[in-house]
Amino acid sequence: MRVLQKLFSLLVIAVVLLCGCDTKKVTDRRRIPVETFFRNPEESNFQLSPDGQKLLFLKRTDFRLNLFCRHLKTGLEYQLTNKKLNDIENFYWVNNQRIVYIDDIEGKQSCQLYTVRADGSHRVNLTPYADIRVYIIDGRVYNGNEMLVSFNQRGSNLFDVYRLNMETGVTKRVVENNGRITKWYADSKGDIRMALEVVNGQNRLLFRSNVTEEFQTLLTPKPEDKFVPLTFMPNDQRFYALSNRKRDKMALVAIHPSLPDSETVIFENANTDISEFNFGPRSHRLIDVAYRSSRLETWPVDSFSLKTDRYFRSRFPDKSFRILSTDSGDRRYIVKVFSDKLPGQFFLFDSKTDTLRQLSDINPDINPQQMAESRLIYIPASDGGVITAMLTMPQVLPNGPIPFVVYVNQTATYNIGTFDPLAQFLANRGYGVLQVYYRGINGFGKRYRATGFRDYASRSLEDVVESSEWLIESGFATKGGIAVYGAFFGGFAAMNAAIRRPDLYACTVSYAGFYNLLSYVEGVPEYFKPYQMMLFEMMGNPREDSLNMRQNSPYYQTSKIKKPVFIYHGMYDPRVSYRETNRMVGKIRKNKIEVEYMLVSNEGRGMKKEENRLEFYRKLEGFLARHLY
Repeated sequence: MRVLQKLFSLLVIAVVLLCGCDTKKVTDRRRIPVETFFRNPEESNFQLSPDGQKLLFLKRTDFRLNLFCRHLKTGLEYQLTNKKLNDIENFYWVNNQRIVYIDDIEGKQSCQLYTVRADGSHRVNLTPYADIRVYIIDGRVYNGNEMLVSFNQRGSNLFDVYRLNMETGVTKRVVENNGRITKWYADSKGDIRMALEVVNGQNRLLFRSNVTEEFQTLLTPKPEDKFVPLTFMPNDQRFYALSNRKRDKMALVAIHPSLPDSETVIFENANTDISEFNFGPRSHRLIDVAYRSSRLETWPVDSFSLKTDRYFRSRFPDKSFRILSTDSGDRRYIVKVFSDKLPGQFFLFDSKTDTLRQLSDINPDINPQQMAESRLIYIPASDGGVITAMLTMPQVLPNGPIPFVVYVNQTATYNIGTFDPLAQFLANRGYGVLQVYYRGINGFGKRYRATGFRDYASRSLEDVVESSEWLIESGFATKGGIAVYGAFFGGFAAMNAAIRRPDLYACTVSYAGFYNLLSYVEGVPEYFKPYQMMLFEMMGNPREDSLNMRQNSPYYQTSKIKKPVFIYHGMYDPRVSYRETNRMVGKIRKNKIEVEYMLVSNEGRGMKKEENRLEFYRKLEGFLARHLY
């Protein structure tokens, strides 16, 4: 087995070195500014009005993303919001003249719903309530000016459904939440006929034929299965779902409620989960399906999307693309074109005239020729399995090993084949980057996920360490010449890796990580309570596994941290209290270990504000330069 693993490693090395990596000594690497990689896009998130005559989009103004409307024929442009403290993120067309958008409250994980006309007039707060979270059910408009929304006015975990009139602001509650419903599904008439309920950590799908009936359990997936209902089909007789029931990979399926255990496969791929799909914004007609192999691949469903698919494949053969928006007549499309070296360009495609018009470049300062190439690789594991990873090497390589950052990534299905600003930033600074898609992650099938299920503090963490050892055995890096970096669960994993093998790593970076398994699974906010039993299954139940959970929690192992640490945390993070992170930092410093600590007072989970993002990556650059070179 070890001989086969060595041969496999040598093959990967040969492939990497033969694919465009110059082995000359680094002499003139262009140093691209931090801002180029991490500032907000100039223009993004384009949406066509139903008549195809106007564009709704986000535009960078004074470091914030604000909402704008542009007339395609005249070029006349209106600024619809003027946010100074936070970005606008979610928005929809109600009709050709009215827009609805969600406004997050300054880093505090609460938000409100507003409507405004396309010329910026008649702004109305539709949910003027304190401390609520608002979700738009499906983005469709019913009876000309009504939408279905869900918010938690009655209690933090009670997300009821309301029918909301966008013109008058009148809301009418149509369904009450029993505290266990995590998602609602409406048919084409706007009737709530399905709901996803979580009971004792187990999902079950509820269904009713019409609104006069009570909800009944339609199906309960097995714990090892993953089943995600999507939407009713246009005729309301069947519904779409992503499912790996009776198969290893997630497939797009159609199900009739009278035969819930019978799935008609719409599309599947033998090697990877189906992860993305497009539905018409008003009809909910399926447009296309996508999956990620070495890049994002699309499968068009009908003649409209097939024509667009063929056009873009011929025009951009080495790029991926996604349809982002259509008009109500399926004539005009907004399409994003991107790759691992190109952040993205937005185009307006007219399928009737076969004409293409570029709308925007997400980051015009990024030159794809100066970006590093990322390759999906497979690392043999000690248990006989295989660890999936993404390897990014600097364009110019010195002779011999280079400093490396092992990046614990929990979003594999979203960043494979796309531009990763962190990987490109690190490669530009001369670091190799190995993104480890540990077993337990979604995207690579049921067996891959199940290997780390209920074992997050063991097998998944071993994958991080073994991937780091592979770098050394393969000659890419040296022992002590590696930094380990992770976000969220990745921060937990990175800290654990540094504790288990301090000889491997020069330093550790944790971005919004957690460090105590016990408090993490017990201290969930009220609106997350339905998922708590799922966390017990994945990470351990404190009533049964407390000893093992303590042994695998960095908070109780700080004496084993021997190398410098950089920790970022948002003060309004609802999942991990900054006070607990403060205690973690204090315990490490008590042992005379260097800790760079960035606690930000106006952020929640993660980091949304551009100025904070730029400060973090400048600090990261300095931290790595001090400890990894």
